[in-house]
Amino acid sequence: MCDKIMVKNARIVHISTVRSLSDVRLFHLECCSLVKAGYSVSLIIHDDSGKLDIEGVSIKSIGKPHPLSLKLRLRYRLRAILRAARSAMSVPAKIYHLHDPELIPVGHWLRLFTGAKIVYDCREDYINYIKIRPGLRKKERLILVTIMKVLEWSAAKFFDAIVTADQGTAANYQKLRAPMITTLYNFPRLDRFPKIKCVDDNNGKIYDLVYFGSISSYYLNVAFGIASEIKKRGRKATWLYFGNIEELDWARSEIGKRGLEDFFTFEGYIQHDQVAAKLRTCKIGIVHLPDLPKFRNNISQKLFEFMAMGMPVVLSDLPGNRQFVKKSYAILVPPDDYKTYADAIIYLLDNHLQRKQMGFAGRQHIEREYNWEKEFPKLQSLYSNLSPIPYHCLPSGRGLPGHGR
Repeated sequence: MCDKIMVKNARIVHISTVRSLSDVRLFHLECCSLVKAGYSVSLIIHDDSGKLDIEGVSIKSIGKPHPLSLKLRLRYRLRAILRAARSAMSVPAKIYHLHDPELIPVGHWLRLFTGAKIVYDCREDYINYIKIRPGLRKKERLILVTIMKVLEWSAAKFFDAIVTADQGTAANYQKLRAPMITTLYNFPRLDRFPKIKCVDDNNGKIYDLVYFGSISSYYLNVAFGIASEIKKRGRKATWLYFGNIEELDWARSEIGKRGLEDFFTFEGYIQHDQVAAKLRTCKIGIVHLPDLPKFRNNISQKLFEFMAMGMPVVLSDLPGNRQFVKKSYAILVPPDDYKTYADAIIYLLDNHLQRKQMGFAGRQHIEREYNWEKEFPKLQSLYSNLSPIPYHCLPSGRGLPGHGR
């Protein structure tokens, strides 16, 4: 009986009109972990699989996303927001957890008409992203920045809690005097990156460097500059990119112009549970963020996933990353400094023992502190503060992941 009461009182609805089920933070970290912890979780999202339940998460589809021109996309996204709002009203919940800034007006509406608690998950510095987003005219950029400032102010003033993925974004909301702020880092789930019995980067390695996920021209421009510098020195380093490569035709054209065809391999998106196997084919993880305002607060999820795979990491020396990096498992490089990047990469490629030692040290840090099993209780604690649930009502055998084992 207590199980049923707990599930009823702890219904959580996560909503996104921008992200998909492949989003690691939204689905694999937050929603799936909440289900394991005994919550009843619904996810309102774009999905065309036809499935009503995935890993215990109840899926409420708002249709299939469409890549359209900016004006048509804005019109389509407005319709998606309205569908998400209607769907949310059909799923009574104690807490609605929003994942996109465009859903902030929906949050105000839900708060007014349902009395539920509203959580806004802000994982990026959206204002600075708008300032560098390609394809916008100056006037459009100014309008969008103004709208975003108003939305973020209203979320800070009226929502019950703000969740961020880094301390820099949290500081922005502290300035806005948000009442409850929780920083939830995107550390990897240990079950998706199982313990490596032996860190041996010469066994089955095909590529020297790897990066994956959503890949824009920002990353590729830096990579092409580094690869060109390595080529100047009479060396070669093979790069693997897999995921959503936004400007693939341009990328192929660019490597052709630079004579780097043999350096780069581009592959498409793969499921999250297959990422670890793909990373095993690579020697070094690279996080080559350019020095742009958008990236100064961001903490790269890839850093921790590379560490979980026992891989040394070369990454940009930016404030968000710096607090988590130690020389024992990563090399920090000044952003956009192609020569120093090349120095670090060549050094690691020429020193197998150093790669192995750094990879082992990184994995040790993941197991001890930088993992989702240790991070997730922050989210559960936040929910408990917003909508208290007696601890004795947690289902037997289904405590917090990583606890009570």
